[in-house]
Amino acid sequence: MPYWNSRALPLVLALTLLPPVAAADTLSAPGSVPAIEAQLQRPKAAARNLVERQQRQAVAERAGHLFTLFASEIALNRGQPAAAVAAYRILLNRTQDAAVAERGMEIALDLDARQQAEAFLQRLRELEGGPSPTQERMQWALALSRGEGETVFAGLDGILAHADERQARRIFLQLAQMGLSQPQVAADGADAVHRSAARFPDLAEAMIADAVISAQAGRNQDAVGALQRLSELDGDIRPPTQLALSLIAQRQPQVVNSFFRQTDINQLSPMWQGLYIDTLIHSGDYARAYAQLQNVLATHPDPDFYLQAALLSVNQKAPIEDTLQHLEKVTALGNQAQKGRAALLAAMRLLADSRYGEARAWLARIQTLDLRFDKAIVTARIDVEEQKWAAARQQLAAAESMGAKRGRYFDQGDLRSLQLRLLDRTLPPQQLLNQLNSQLRQAESSGDQEYLSALLYQRGVLYADQLGQPQRAVADLRRFVQLNPDSPDGMNALGYTLLSLPPVHRAEAARLIEAAYQLDQASAAINDSLGWVYFLQGDAQRALPYLQYAYEQQPEAEVAAHLGEVLWTLDQREQALTVWREAHQKDPQHRVLQETLRRLGVRLSGE
Repeated sequence: MPYWNSRALPLVLALTLLPPVAAADTLSAPGSVPAIEAQLQRPKAAARNLVERQQRQAVAERAGHLFTLFASEIALNRGQPAAAVAAYRILLNRTQDAAVAERGMEIALDLDARQQAEAFLQRLRELEGGPSPTQERMQWALALSRGEGETVFAGLDGILAHADERQARRIFLQLAQMGLSQPQVAADGADAVHRSAARFPDLAEAMIADAVISAQAGRNQDAVGALQRLSELDGDIRPPTQLALSLIAQRQPQVVNSFFRQTDINQLSPMWQGLYIDTLIHSGDYARAYAQLQNVLATHPDPDFYLQAALLSVNQKAPIEDTLQHLEKVTALGNQAQKGRAALLAAMRLLADSRYGEARAWLARIQTLDLRFDKAIVTARIDVEEQKWAAARQQLAAAESMGAKRGRYFDQGDLRSLQLRLLDRTLPPQQLLNQLNSQLRQAESSGDQEYLSALLYQRGVLYADQLGQPQRAVADLRRFVQLNPDSPDGMNALGYTLLSLPPVHRAEAARLIEAAYQLDQASAAINDSLGWVYFLQGDAQRALPYLQYAYEQQPEAEVAAHLGEVLWTLDQREQALTVWREAHQKDPQHRVLQETLRRLGVRLSGE
């Protein structure tokens, strides 16, 4: 409990119990009995008034100290620790209170202002004369801030013996902080911390310190035991617990994994089960994460869990209605921010399924200002798909005009990509090329590398797909890859374009596409390219599964052309014809599909 909270209640009670003070004495007429009695009582009344004035003065001084305390804590909560330290220095001089000195020193140490912390200790020594438990705690805290491990661990038992619960909580949190910032120093004291924590089995902060320092020291079983006790003490996972767990998971993931292996998951609180689900997600075990989340939701219908379930349902390729059902639950149970995120996710999922009207209906539910940018981007995407060009331009202009050029999920790069896509869909090839050339010159002069990359990629694709200039396409895409060496899309685009050049370029194309596949094995486009590379190398059987996967994920005409040709080569001609017919119905004029059918001498029925 903060110092000023523990001191405020007695003062408030004192103020409310004081007798009311009259504005002026009420006197009766001269010579009356009451007046005579008043004259006789004057010496006694004067003495009483003096006592009352002294009481009122003392209360006023205490109230002044309280207001200084309030001001300093308010400054701290507003992110102004230096102002809070200054206020505590003033208050210490006025009150000569050891608790004020200790609190001021705590703030100074949190600010890493060790010189000011030492000044608080020195001033308290002057005020108190002799040593005290408060001075010992302050001296210990200074040693801890300096990383003096031997002093810290030697004095730990004595410090805890004279600490109240609030002070003990802070001591253990300070130890945990040392475990994270000075792991080697903390590891040397792991045994001392473990023994001390065992004497405070009902203090969550003690378990946090034990878990953190034991993990840093490689004492995994001690860390697991501390986490098991912590899960019983702090089922809601308060911020200190959350931070400790996150850092242990980052630095010693084997400790968290061991904890979950040795613990009955179903006996954990929903928050700890949520942590288990996060662990499964980070390890890539999405199926188990989704199944466990269903168990949690059966007993704990939390909107954040429903949001996570919706995301996992997309990952698990569950029916879209399952995803929407989870998101409807968020709408029913969540706050405005959660409802907004659910609506945006639903709109994006429906957009991917070409259910544009339903997507717009979900977008209309978004009320929070922090999603305005995202809402405009997704709305513009729908407008582009529905070929509502004017509406799309309007939405993109609105997003461009917003003060914050990013939202929760989309940013300026997404805005520019969509602007380029709109140009690609609305301008003839030569006009689009002129526009891209103009914008490239501007990006070059401004030094905007991100926008320059996007423009190079777009122009490279334009050269390759519509202008029939693969050499220029390769030049642009090579530069894009130089600017973005870890981009699987860039590697894939360059490699695939190289396949349209003479066979001498196929080895380089294969290296690029295989590298892209290692970075993104789920990409339909990359799987299509890789399958096509293997086919051109003469290995149709090896190519087949990649192209089948690509067509399942992205049943477009160019992928169908490739898959159909591989099936035709493998003498699976009925299947090839089925694939080609499906693609022809959707896009009968597609250039690659037409060229493939012409080259193989295939005529589809109905042509």
